Amino acid sequence: MEPMSLEPPRTESATQDDALTLQQARDEATLQFKGFRFTITDYPSTLEGLARTDAESEYGRLRDNAGRLNRSRSQLIRRHGELKFRLVRAERARGRLQQLAEEKQRQLDQTLETLKLTKGEKARILGSMQEVRDELARYSELEAGLTRLLADIPERGLPGIPILKQLLAFVRKWFSGKGLPLPVDTKQPMAIMGDDIGEDWRDDYNASK
Repeated sequence: MEPMSLEPPRTESATQDDALTLQQARDEATLQFKGFRFTITDYPSTLEGLARTDAESEYGRLRDNAGRLNRSRSQLIRRHGELKFRLVRAERARGRLQQLAEEKQRQLDQTLETLKLTKGEKARILGSMQEVRDELARYSELEAGLTRLLADIPERGLPGIPILKQLLAFVRKWFSGKGLPLPVDTKQPMAIMGDDIGEDWRDDYNASK
């Protein structure tokens, strides 16, 4: 035989009230746990059977959520605009960097071309300097030969000495006009005749016959 319950019999309305109270307690616990972030399961599926205070509470929750959604939407729109602005700036910066890279490449190509031309000019200058050195060497050999020739000729008795002197003077003048050092042969003394070769060379020439 079952024991008799001392609690009064519960009516259907009392059972519904208990269930509503339990649901409200769960809702409050969920709100505290989620930090006031709502989902669709936080709302009752219908407002029928809710008391006015409960309906006003649900309305307040909906209003709060709508405000949060509006603020979140505004933040998303603002951040989206900021992101688009940053993307535009990044694209412009990329374009400027591309132009700068192309300009640097053109400058590098021009520099390399200039270096090539400079190298060619240097080669031509070196070639011209070598030609000058060769010419100086030829004139040096010429003067050295004239110096040795004059050293071997006796001081008197040859009528062509003034011409050789003039030729040697011309060579020396050419070197001086070019600003070049005069070649000197220290091994062979240079003997140049004077201008007093008037009638004496004829006497020597006749005596040698």
